[in-house]
Amino acid sequence: MRKRKYLIGVAGALALSVAVAGISQAAGTLSSQTITETIVSGKQDKKKVGPISSLGTAVDTFYNGLTPPFNAKATNTEVQFDRDYRFNPGKLPQCDPTAGGFATSTTAAALALCGGSVVGAGNATLNGAVPNVPAVVTAFNGTQPAGLPVVLLHSRTGPPLNSTSVLIGTLRNTTSAVAASSSSSATAATLSGGKTLDVIVPILGGGAFVITHFDTTIAKKQTVKKKVKVKKKKNKRTGKVKKIKKVTPAQFYIMAKCSKKSWTFGLRSTYDNGATTTDSKSYACKQKKKKKKKKKKKK
Repeated sequence: MRKRKYLIGVAGALALSVAVAGISQAAGTLSSQTITETIVSGKQDKKKVGPISSLGTAVDTFYNGLTPPFNAKATNTEVQFDRDYRFNPGKLPQCDPTAGGFATSTTAAALALCGGSVVGAGNATLNGAVPNVPAVVTAFNGTQPAGLPVVLLHSRTGPPLNSTSVLIGTLRNTTSAVAASSSSSATAATLSGGKTLDVIVPILGGGAFVITHFDTTIAKKQTVKKKVKVKKKKNKRTGKVKKIKKVTPAQFYIMAKCSKKSWTFGLRSTYDNGATTTDSKSYACKQKKKKKKKKKKKK
């Protein structure tokens, strides 16, 4: 049960909610799931990665009926990023999900504990025993027990639940492909070589609730400062000393290039009944114009 001890259940509050919820409606039957990206990037180089202003990822899950019992509850969701994307946690502080009551805290308390580790924010909606329960989502750069980048999705629900769950996502190399959706020209092959955010999803309240909407936006965040080193080199023939400047560019949490004028993102979720849902979408990206080399004047 990998990392299950960090997933904080809300069973007590949810069980009470089940008792007061109407049960005459149709039970929830899984229908489909979609991924939507909101990207602010400007023009990107064809070969070199640069910072992304913001990347918003929204996952919506649809059921025929939103009253428990639900025939399928998500246990794992994989968000697959285009291979042009890079993730650089760099020297960003790492938040420990087991420390200081983080996994049961309010959003304000979580920010007080790990404010320096924040990489994004968003919202979620739970449906089930009580309809349309809102949640505030805060994304933190987490500790790396397996040496891989970790994103902690701290999710705090509003009334009547007022509970916290921490969804743990690990950034891995993409090993599985998803089928293209009917609204997308993406193919499974275009997803190879990228990164996948592999998220463990808790069963909420013994299955009384499911997550029907979950979005997180990661803004431009510098993780490694720009470095400039100057070396002196002496010309053996003339004796003149020349200064050579070496610049190491700043690194940001999310960076990307635009190698093929489009980016493809994929989604795969698995459920407790063995079901699987997939989706993929492609978005255009703009390439920077290649700078023309100045011709040397003939003497």
